[in-house]
Amino acid sequence: MTLTNPLGIDIFELVLFLVEFSHYIIGGAAVLLVFAFPPESIVSVNGKTKSVKKDYSKKIALALFVPGLIVTLVASVIFASWEDAYVRGYEIFKYPSLRSKLENYIETGEDDLNDILESDKYAPTFGLVEARYLMKDLLRHTVFHSNDHNEDNIDEGYNKGNDWFKATLGESMMYTTGLYPNGNETLEEAQDYKIDYVADAIELEPGMSVLDIGCGWTYVANRLTEKHGANVTGITLSKEQLAWGKELNKENSATILLQDAMQLKQRTDLPEEGYDRVTSLEMAEHVGIRRYQEFLKMAHSM
Repeated sequence: MTLTNPLGIDIFELVLFLVEFSHYIIGGAAVLLVFAFPPESIVSVNGKTKSVKKDYSKKIALALFVPGLIVTLVASVIFASWEDAYVRGYEIFKYPSLRSKLENYIETGEDDLNDILESDKYAPTFGLVEARYLMKDLLRHTVFHSNDHNEDNIDEGYNKGNDWFKATLGESMMYTTGLYPNGNETLEEAQDYKIDYVADAIELEPGMSVLDIGCGWTYVANRLTEKHGANVTGITLSKEQLAWGKELNKENSATILLQDAMQLKQRTDLPEEGYDRVTSLEMAEHVGIRRYQEFLKMAHSM
């Protein structure tokens, strides 16, 4: 319970709910706006004069309800994160937020990355950068989510320089979680264990063909190829990941392609019989809520 959220409601969960079901909420509000609240007639009589005015106040209130609710919830998340950071001892009025500092580092290369990440000076608050992205991306990502939007997301999230990601992710350049069977493994060991676990789960055998959708910097494709003997095709929409993956796998048989997963069926150079196995590790969130079922059907058809 905090000053900005005395009831202890998970406001961010409400924001995510609005994002996920925004097309239904907006559609329902539009229907109500058109049909449910006809303007009320206000009749005034002044001697022999009678005038009729239309009262649109209910329609105006309904039209403002959805955007007003979204703005209110986003503002609540921002202020709650600032309050939490202040209580935890961050000097939020002295230093910029962690996200703002990282964005500045990516753009200018100024300051030391390790200091930004480990000094504990920069608060992980939900600020204007995140709010701007959420509000700008909200409708396009959930209601429309075009193929162009996928490419925009890649530029925003992955084409920021492989040196930055190497400093952040480590030598394996894996952007997915690891598995720690004993709890004392290194990050690389945990990630190797996770890939081997996936190979065991899909009952991978040497010589099988594998399609890795959203292959990232291709460490999964590399290990499935070199350790497990699979014939792997990895697809990514990031040009920088493609360049890294081709260099990493230049001595093995893995094939790395620059390809939007949602347009994969348009290719004519894929095996007609499909693949023996399909993997996609922590990539599906990029598909978007509206097209998630489409993605699953596409993966199943491969």
